[in-house]
Amino acid sequence: MKGNSEVKGNLCNFEGTITVEQVRVYKKNYHSGEDQPANDKEQGLLIGKYHFKENPKQKHSGVFKGYIVLAWRVASDGKLKIEDNEFGVSDWYTNNQCVGTWSPVKGKKSKHANWGEYRIPDSGDLDSGAGEFHPSAKYIKNGWIDLGR
Repeated sequence: MKGNSEVKGNLCNFEGTITVEQVRVYKKNYHSGEDQPANDKEQGLLIGKYHFKENPKQKHSGVFKGYIVLAWRVASDGKLKIEDNEFGVSDWYTNNQCVGTWSPVKGKKSKHANWGEYRIPDSGDLDSGAGEFHPSAKYIKNGWIDLGR
């Protein structure tokens, strides 16, 4: 896996892996408890570990490591997709939830590094939203954008 991270305008490239530890298949639709919707053959969860190393030649680089939970589905055409049936329909839609740490290449102090789609897991008082992520007012000064509220 390859990507970029950005903190306070500092951009770093990273490379790494996601190691699958478990794949769970739902017997019923996860969201409704009903049989699988007509547009899906299967739905489930992938649970794994990630390890992403930022380029040590770049400023303020480090290593991300932790756990990921990703909801997936197999569509009626047989293609594996991110589970998105509830996107835009349900207030509680989230996916690709990552909980872990970032440790600097130079230095010893690790920091919490959590992210996800539409919610940040284990984010404490950062998220003050009811039906969607909304940064608490006290964090706006740290670079969080007011999402139109």
